[in-house]
Amino acid sequence: MISWPKRLLDDFDAERVVLFIGSGVSRNSLGRDGATRPKTWAAFLEDAAIRRNMVAKIRPYLDSKDYLTALDIIRHGMSQEDYAEMVRNEYLAPAYEPAPIHDAIYRLNCKIVLTPNFDKIYDVYVGEKARGTIDVKDYHVSELAEFIRGDRQIVIKTHGSVDAHRKMIFGRKDYAKARVEHSFFYDILRALVLTHTFLFIGCGVDDPDIRQVLEDMNFGAVGSRSHFFVAAQGSLDVDMQNVLLDTMNLRVLEYAYVDGSHDHGDLTVSLQDLVSQIT
Repeated sequence: MISWPKRLLDDFDAERVVLFIGSGVSRNSLGRDGATRPKTWAAFLEDAAIRRNMVAKIRPYLDSKDYLTALDIIRHGMSQEDYAEMVRNEYLAPAYEPAPIHDAIYRLNCKIVLTPNFDKIYDVYVGEKARGTIDVKDYHVSELAEFIRGDRQIVIKTHGSVDAHRKMIFGRKDYAKARVEHSFFYDILRALVLTHTFLFIGCGVDDPDIRQVLEDMNFGAVGSRSHFFVAAQGSLDVDMQNVLLDTMNLRVLEYAYVDGSHDHGDLTVSLQDLVSQIT
């Protein structure tokens, strides 16, 4: 189980923590059929490539983890309708149910939760639990700063939602376009990184926007406090952990995990323990 640092507990007490929850959280959910789980980004792309007979073409990009380019190649030539159907079939149609990890995250009671997940698993769960008193907003909403400064909790979908596929930040083109057309969102993100402690849960380290913001703040705001990145034990070696600390000011917190077991239950247990320590 994770040994939560006192500084993080103090930041929770001061309401200075922003949660950032990634696809690893959604992977705990099951669809209506009791068997389907949300795919990883790589699995989604490979499945899409198989359906379009493009595996050989995008294999080099998958192998190098250049998922942004892989998606743009797959998407090229698709109609908006076909693309929308592909996205809905993955992120909406299975009707994913929330898992205990979603409840633990909700009970951390953070005012601001960021998520790049396109699915609506956490959105729907907190909407029901909070009876509509938690706002859920996409990154492109012009009044975003107003909601952040308000007195209600907010979930911000940093890459958009399956509900509006044209606004989803999924491929390389989407990232470039969003940085220009919605630069105010990135200003808000930088402000939060500078003034709050981020706790990354179920995330990878390959989100270009988050990596750039953290690197900018690390080297531009000398002396700023570090953020925390939760990872499975053994998934990041010591050298990589040092790189994350040196370049993005991220301290890794490991939960127990046996390689290849696919059992990430200790993460949920650790988050439930965190809830008990801050409430």
